[in-house]
Amino acid sequence: MRCAECGFRGELAIDRRDVEYQSLPGVVLRNVEHRTCPECGDVAIVIPAPAQLNQVLARELVRKNGPLSPDEFRFLRKVLGWSSRDTAKRLGVQPETISRWENGKRAIPPPADRALRLCVVKFEPIDDYGIELLEYGDAASSPSPVGLEFASKTWRACA
Repeated sequence: MRCAECGFRGELAIDRRDVEYQSLPGVVLRNVEHRTCPECGDVAIVIPAPAQLNQVLARELVRKNGPLSPDEFRFLRKVLGWSSRDTAKRLGVQPETISRWENGKRAIPPPADRALRLCVVKFEPIDDYGIELLEYGDAASSPSPVGLEFASKTWRACA
């Protein structure tokens, strides 16, 4: 193998650790491969099948009870490949409103939350979403899934 940082060619030390997923704070990827260069000490994190990972995470978020957090709303929008302007147009609001929702300056209204989830279901053909009637109230939103693990060439949610 070759080190991307210093160009070292040879055997890199490989170990596995948990790592926070940068695309959605609070989500932990379990047992992720880390490659360390013996020359410069650079560590490369290998995340296999990122598109599939995002689909699994999107499925978990769509199934979640309670309102989406601002970070979760942004993640689902990006999974759909929509800009904030695209999202605003589709939801019938101003782009500034999307920004305020995603920055936590305004609460995401339940109809917008549901509409985004339905768009994910429509555009991401995933079986068994298991959507239940979502409850909205004054309660804080439930946290994102605890973790995701890549095993047997596929991502899955885990505790």
